[in-house]
Order: sequence, then structure tokens, then C-alpha cells
Amino acid sequence: MRSTMLTLVLFLIAGTALAADMGTSAGHDLDKLWRDAQKSYDLETEDAVLLLESRHVTVSDDGALATRVHRVVWIGTSRGIREYADLRVPWNSATSTLDVEILRTWMDGRWWPDAREIGETAVVHTLPRAVNHADDYTSMRETMLLHDGVELPCIMETAYTIAEQGSPAAGADGLFVIPQRDPAVLTEYVVRVPTGAAVKSQALNEAPSADTKTSGGVRTLTWKVEKSPALGLPWAARPARYEPAVAWSTWDTWPELSQNWWNTVLVEASVSDELAAEVDKRRLGAFGARDEAQVVMDFVEETVRTIHYDDRFWRMAPRDADRVWETGYGHVLDKAVLTTALLTAAGFEVTPVFVDAPGQTMFISVPCFDGLGSLMLRMRRFEGEAWNNLAMLCDPAHGTVHAESFLQGRSWFQFGNQAKQNFGPTGPSANMVFVVLEPGEDGEWTGTVEHSGDYLFHFLDEAGSDGLVAHLSNLVGSVIEGAEVGEVRPQVLSAHGASVVGEVTLAAGDDDEDAEKTRLVIGVPDGGLLDRLPGDVHLYEDTRTAPVLLGTALQQMVVVRVKLDDREVMLMPEARTLANDAGLFEMDCAVVDGWVQYARSLQVNGKVPGDLWADMRALLLEEMDEAGATIVIE
Repeated sequence: MRSTMLTLVLFLIAGTALAADMGTSAGHDLDKLWRDAQKSYDLETEDAVLLLESRHVTVSDDGALATRVHRVVWIGTSRGIREYADLRVPWNSATSTLDVEILRTWMDGRWWPDAREIGETAVVHTLPRAVNHADDYTSMRETMLLHDGVELPCIMETAYTIAEQGSPAAGADGLFVIPQRDPAVLTEYVVRVPTGAAVKSQALNEAPSADTKTSGGVRTLTWKVEKSPALGLPWAARPARYEPAVAWSTWDTWPELSQNWWNTVLVEASVSDELAAEVDKRRLGAFGARDEAQVVMDFVEETVRTIHYDDRFWRMAPRDADRVWETGYGHVLDKAVLTTALLTAAGFEVTPVFVDAPGQTMFISVPCFDGLGSLMLRMRRFEGEAWNNLAMLCDPAHGTVHAESFLQGRSWFQFGNQAKQNFGPTGPSANMVFVVLEPGEDGEWTGTVEHSGDYLFHFLDEAGSDGLVAHLSNLVGSVIEGAEVGEVRPQVLSAHGASVVGEVTLAAGDDDEDAEKTRLVIGVPDGGLLDRLPGDVHLYEDTRTAPVLLGTALQQMVVVRVKLDDREVMLMPEARTLANDAGLFEMDCAVVDGWVQYARSLQVNGKVPGDLWADMRALLLEEMDEAGATIVIE
């Protein structure tokens, strides 16, 4: 029924358009765009189609930056209404202005409320809930743009400009992802800068290069894409890692951008003597540099409430450290300023590092903030007569301190006077678990577990011997249910990985009926390959169009050897292999010289396109299948 009604309404809209034209807007023929949409897309299967998605960014001589957003969208479903009819536009009224130019709906052969009018109740300025009790941030606005005359289907047009204050000494940069949530007939991105500014640009992931023109003291870079498909699903936080995108910048180099920003932070990163003395008292009971750093982080977490709001609106204007502490709240950047001030007062050298999650590498050659990961603080301290090279990282977003091994397998960018980049590993990332069990005197099993590979760096980072015992206990317990770890032997660290060994005990069964029977299900290692997959990977989804980004190939091997003595194997899985374009799964189980030898390996390629998701999913399901992992010994 929906299909029939929608076809009829589309026919009526098209017929009406012959009698009344939508006209042109900002030089774009809206009627032509609408005809192209009808020819190019099956509107009965689309929630919405963007006739025009346009951004015009203008950098003035005085450093001010104005962004004009212009969108014309056909909407066919309630989901399309939720996405486009009531828009939420964030901006900072202390540093910006918002000018709403167009807000209208094409229905019944006319524009509602009028081609040149905006309804009195269509623009509503609201305060974001996150800053409702944070007075220093209440200049933030989330303006609601509400369209009148909304019926299904209809065409909506929106245009507004946000003008941000700037400084001639500062640079400007931006990143624009070409695909949108819905397919687009025409996507347009335009950047205008004074000819005196050395603008540079980069096309990412097969995006087109800029068409560059110079006239009247202005250099204009234009990107236009016709018939752009929608973003791949599931939507990612940083789609520019794999979708066509363009980056531009007037900063000369990455060091210039980093030093300019970090110097802005350092101006605010000092605290009163009284506050520094208060933290010094807390550090008296700390043991070692890492413990002292954690005391500082704990102090910040206890005294400063986190405001969960995008701090880019204050990127070049953070509050001073004393003010952050006095108010008792702060977004991540402000908490980083306070943390930097307290660590510096405690004798640490602090350098900002932007860290990507594993697999989220995005190479952008032009200096651009939007290409960076999460802000962390790298710190070390002068001890004795030299710097302690065992640097640490603190995470102001979560109040945690990590060893520098936290960076293993990640891409990161260090800011400051020694700006440098690291784009993560180039070889496979491995996780190896070996368990050996032998019958004990009282029906129990005893043996060893060895964990090796670079996955172990994460657990070694999380601290001392007690933490390591807990890690091995969780690990062996996930591979063999009920197994426990006793003594842990010293681990080996190298540039290529790590290894740690522990003693294992598996108690005899409590059930009298099965007292002589041992059932082993070789499970999935805790913290292993499946736990390192991106958060948007869900095995219950049988389809996806976005790629799975792992950064590097992931490998995992689980080997279990069980000595039989006079026991017999009642059940063991048959060998199986699955090789496809996403990777390889292999499992083998056999009795050799009185030992049950079980080996299971899994390798997943570093980047799996969306059309290979079914292959990757099949490999992961094999890894989790208990039918291929159950051994019964009697």
C-alpha cells in the first residue's frame, strides 16, 4: 500500500512542478536537481535524497571564518523527517553569530510559509543540557530550525551561516566528508581564502582534487561531486578514514599548528601555590612517578565534574587552570589544562599527544585538527641527573594513567616543539595462548599457561604483579572454564612483543556422576582478538556496507595440550579449515604420543571491505563455535 500511495504522491508532486517551479537558489536550479533525483534514485526505497548538500567556507583577511550550510532534501519517510525537519545547530554565541537565511518547505506547488519568509516560531535558541549547570559554558547554543508545512513526501530547503571570530595570526583548517547519511544528487564544498594565505588541500579516499581559481584577491577551492552514495552502515565516528573526503589548511606546517595551539594551552596551565601545595600533600604517600601521576589524576577526577560536550568550540580559548578547579567542572580540554598545570608543578614535563584507537589510522598531510584522535598527555620527569625515559600517558577524559606501551599498535601525533607522527604497526598484531595440563594426584589438573604477543602490552601497562596475576587468571579461565593461576614467572619484554608464564590448576569435577570425566571447552581468550575489534562490529548483523578497519592484520592462536596417562578421549572435534578473502580460520585436534593436542588459529585481514563482511563474520563465528572446541576425557 505504501508503494502505491507513494508512487501516486510522487506523480502528483512531479505534475505540480510542471505548473509551478521551485526556481533557483544560490545559483542552483532546484527543479533540475529534483528531476535528476527522480531519474537517478528509486524514491520508493529511500528515506530521503539530498538534492543539494553545500558548504561554503570563507576566511577573511582578519582571520574570521564563515561557514554557509545550504541543503535541499526530498523526504519520503518519517525517518527522513526526524533527520532533516527539525535541525539542531550548535554554535558558541560568545565567539560566533548565526544567521538563518532560508527555512522553507515545498508542498502543493508552493513554498511554505513563503519563498522569502521564515516563520516566527521556526528558529528556537536552546541551551545544551550538558552545560545547563556550567555557567562558563552557557554561551553555547543549540538552535532548533523547525520547518513548517511538513507532509510526506515533501522537499525542504535550509540555509544558514555561522561566522566565527578569528585572528590574522592564526590559521584555519577543515575536513569535509563527501557522502552524507542519504544519497545526494549534488555535493558541493567551497573554500575561499585571501590570496595572501598559503592554502593547501588534500583529497582522501579517491575524492576529487580541488578546482582552484584566483580572482579579486581571493583564492577559491571547489569540490563538486554528482550522484554521491550514502555513507556506509554502520555510521562511524570518523568516516573520513575510509569515505571520500577533502582536507584543507592555511597553517604552514604541522609543527606550526601544534605549537600555536599548545602555546595557547600553556598560557592557562598554571595554578596557585595553595592549590599546588594541596596536591603535594596527597603525593607524599605515593610510590614512584606513575603513582604520583595517578594521585594528580585522581585529584582532578574528584574535584572537577566532567562536562560531556564537544570541546572544539573552545579549542583556541581554554579556561585557566585555577578557574577550572574553582568552578568544579570542565570539558576534556579544560581538564587537560588543569592536569598539565598540576603535573608541571609536580616536576613533570608534559607534552600533548593525540592518540587513535587501534585500527583508526588516518593519514592527512595538511595540518588539520579534525584528523586527530583523542587528546592525552605524555609526561616524564627529571630524576637524578637525567630525564626518566619511561614516559607515561594520562587520559584527562577518564582520569587514568598508562605506561607508554599504551601506544603499542596505535597511531598517534605528538604536539609541541617536537611535533612528530607515528602511524602504527605495519606487521600483524598477534595474540598467542599456550596451555599445558597434566593429571594431578587428587584428580585435579596442573600445568602452565603462557601468554605472548603484542596484545600483552595492554595488560602489562595496567600495572604490577597483582594485576598480571589477575590478567592471567581471567585469560586462562576464559580458555578453560574453572582454571586458576598461581605463581607468575617474570615476563619478557622486547620491541616486538611480550611473554608471561603462570602456573595453572584445574580442580576435579564436583558432580559424583562425572567425577571421572573432564569436559573441556576451549573458549575465546579474554581480551583477545574479538575484544580488539572496533565497537561497531556486531556479529548479529548479517549485512554491513562500511568497511571494518583494523589497521593491521590480527592473528590469534590458542594451543591446549593435555596429557592423558591412562585416560581416554571420549569426544574431540574434527579438524576444520575456512579460508576466504577476509582471512583464515584453522582448527586441528589429535592424540599424539599420549597427549591431546588442540590448536586453533584465526587471522583477519587489516581492512575488510563492507562487501566482505559475510566472510569475516563466518571466520569469527567459527572462532566462537563450541562444537569445534569441545573435548571430553574419561
